[in-house]
Amino acid sequence: MPIESFANNSKVILARGPVIPIVLGSPFAQPQPQEAVKVPEDLHQTGALLDTGASNCCINPSLAARLNLPIVGFSNSFDASMNQIRSKVRSASIGFILKGAVINMIPAIEISELPKDIPNHSLIIGRSLMARFRAMYFCFKTGEYMIHF
Repeated sequence: MPIESFANNSKVILARGPVIPIVLGSPFAQPQPQEAVKVPEDLHQTGALLDTGASNCCINPSLAARLNLPIVGFSNSFDASMNQIRSKVRSASIGFILKGAVINMIPAIEISELPKDIPNHSLIIGRSLMARFRAMYFCFKTGEYMIHF
């Protein structure tokens, strides 16, 4: 089972939450090989917050625009204060980084665009993507995590 350490400083984890390295890019039609490959240049590397309280994945609007991710629809959701928000829904490919290589590239997922950029997090991984994991473990003391697909 893959174990990777991304943010092994407990102060960073307390400040930012459980963050894992991912790559993000335009959606593609055919699934890519599941064996590890070097990070392609056309993919954007970033850290993604694992948020079990979020039902969907979310992206900052500036990152979505920079990557030119296609808009595939709109959704209505609620913020923490129960205010209704209408969001663009974009499509993107996402992959996970392990020891400097991309593994388990997912060809297309839907990501809700946040109303505005939030500091420290350009991408939030919600339960809609976590449902594809068989198991997930994150150690808040060491920063080690394991995701089993």
